[in-house]
Amino acid sequence: MTTTTLPGTTTGSPAVTSRTMWAHVVMLAVFLALAQGLAAQTRTVGLFVNDSRAFPGYTLFSPKHYPWTYLIDNAGRIVHTWTKSIYEPGQSVILMENGHLMRSCMTKGPLSTGGGEGGRIEEYDWEGNLVWELDWSTAQYMQHHDFRLLPNGNVLLLAVEKKTVEEALAAGFNPANFQPEITTKGYLVPDYVVEIQPTRPKGGKVVWEWHVWDHLVQDYSSSKANYGNPAAYPERVDPAGDGKKIPSFWNHMNAIYYNAAFDQIALSVRNNSEVWVIDHSTTTAEAASHSGGKRGKGGDLLYRWGNPIMYRAGTAADQKLYQQHDTRWVDLDCPGAGNMTAFNNGLGRNYSTIGEWTPPVDAEGNYAKTAGQPFGPKDFTWSYKATPPTSLYAEAISSAQRLPNGNTLICDGTHGTFLEVTTAGETVWKYVSPVAGSGPLAVSATIPADPARAGEYMNAVFRVQRYPLTYAGLVGRDLTPGPRVEIDPRPYAGFTISPSAPKAGEAVTFTDSSGNAPTGWSWSFGDNGTSTLQNPSHVFASAGTYTVTLTATNASGSDSTSKVVTVSSAGGTSVSRFLPIVLDVTGRARYVSELTLANRGTTEAAVTLTYTAASTLGGTGSGPVSLTLAAGRQLVVDDAIAYLRTKGLAIPTGNQGGTLRAAFENLSSSEAAYAGVR
Repeated sequence: MTTTTLPGTTTGSPAVTSRTMWAHVVMLAVFLALAQGLAAQTRTVGLFVNDSRAFPGYTLFSPKHYPWTYLIDNAGRIVHTWTKSIYEPGQSVILMENGHLMRSCMTKGPLSTGGGEGGRIEEYDWEGNLVWELDWSTAQYMQHHDFRLLPNGNVLLLAVEKKTVEEALAAGFNPANFQPEITTKGYLVPDYVVEIQPTRPKGGKVVWEWHVWDHLVQDYSSSKANYGNPAAYPERVDPAGDGKKIPSFWNHMNAIYYNAAFDQIALSVRNNSEVWVIDHSTTTAEAASHSGGKRGKGGDLLYRWGNPIMYRAGTAADQKLYQQHDTRWVDLDCPGAGNMTAFNNGLGRNYSTIGEWTPPVDAEGNYAKTAGQPFGPKDFTWSYKATPPTSLYAEAISSAQRLPNGNTLICDGTHGTFLEVTTAGETVWKYVSPVAGSGPLAVSATIPADPARAGEYMNAVFRVQRYPLTYAGLVGRDLTPGPRVEIDPRPYAGFTISPSAPKAGEAVTFTDSSGNAPTGWSWSFGDNGTSTLQNPSHVFASAGTYTVTLTATNASGSDSTSKVVTVSSAGGTSVSRFLPIVLDVTGRARYVSELTLANRGTTEAAVTLTYTAASTLGGTGSGPVSLTLAAGRQLVVDDAIAYLRTKGLAIPTGNQGGTLRAAFENLSSSEAAYAGVR
């Protein structure tokens, strides 16, 4: 746990060591001369809350109006950036399991949706090299908002396609329901989903697709296609919907999520205030029909929820979602696994909430529904509402992610504010994006309003994602924390330890690696020892676990960071275990001894096994063998005599047996060793 202090404010923040990130260091240098003036001002961006209950990990975000992507730790310190793209996000970004970044890009192509535009997918490796690119923007179609990686490496894209007014009329749309822009443009852009098999380094192959246009039902005109009673076909989409005028960007989907267990896709449909689930187990031909796939419904909707008036199964009073974003299933390693969540933007009520609900689905991915009634459930399983409610209101973008510890990470997208809340609604982490269209802002800067979007600010962020410390894409990566994202003249504390696994009585050197030119250092070694040297040495008298804290200070403020140091006993503890008999004999049946060795301590142990052959069984093959056991590891072998042979002892074949002594060295305690046979 660490504490960062700006005069006039108090903030919690965990951090470790730092590394140079030249782009930020150059900007920071410009502001160091203004440090004294900044210190007297109030923080507007960066880290505000970092409670110990926050889920440990790294948060990925791509500022809506800037082409860089940032990965930060819970202290708000940069651990990695991707800086090579020339495009603003369009809109989502994903850290892949191989450590690559995949991001959608806003290309401002010939087809416009008026919101959430994209048009291109880029993949960068950890070093920032572009390794794949896909352009999906023409005068007829365009990727927008979101994409999703599939387990087979393919990519699902949200996209729109152009449909002329004539096509819409033939499909049964009522022209009286068109907003004027449809007539003016001469077209509308309904959504579709396309699955791309990447062809690296550029392009890809379409291997599956689904179009909302194939799943319409209307009762406006019996002479047009798709005629039927919408109430009798809740699995299809009624263009008339709730009777409101429809825009050119008709469905306005803004999120796509994949459920591998069910092979299903969830779609967040903003203009319906609904979530739709479709079957991905279909072929493309089946997806265009009303039959086929594991559930036998083709591309028709398997489930829809949030606003049943859209399929004439309820009234306005039954509405639960209000132009939501970021619909997803709760991941399997999180509380509520299998439930669904969304950032419920709240248009029409002027406050936002987070909603979690439990779909009526069985183990095979089939959704229950009573004829004539809306899909269940009737209400949310859990929800979060701010106090007061209007203090959280984002009319657009935004996200919500359930975390493995049960907390929920929220992105108030239009204000660039990230919150982590507990199930009880307590805020345990808060961060305000410090990046606007011109790049990182000063720590106390006024956040500029977005001149093109009322109620939004230029530090807006479409979505954030927290990755655990153990995430596959981060294993083996350099995650040394560097500067903060914002331009902040305060120090950012960091240090290294040598040796990293010291023994009691051994001198340990602590080397300061803090940034922003600190002028003072205060060390606490966790054993009542302290120092004010920049690079002190310290001797821990006894074995144990110690929390070492450095507070670095300059004229603008201070910053603290801590590390845990495990000190082992000097030379370690040695223990021997005597095993009176090990056998490999055959009578009416064969008898062999199973050997178990365990190191239950916190240090790696050296183990010597000394075998003494019984004279009654020939007395040959005696001798020692050596091995090591890592801390917390156990070794079980089902045939001890055979194992000793593999380690080099010349034990003859046939009936053999004797005694075995297991000598453990460098243990963290005498209780850490275990040896047994059966």
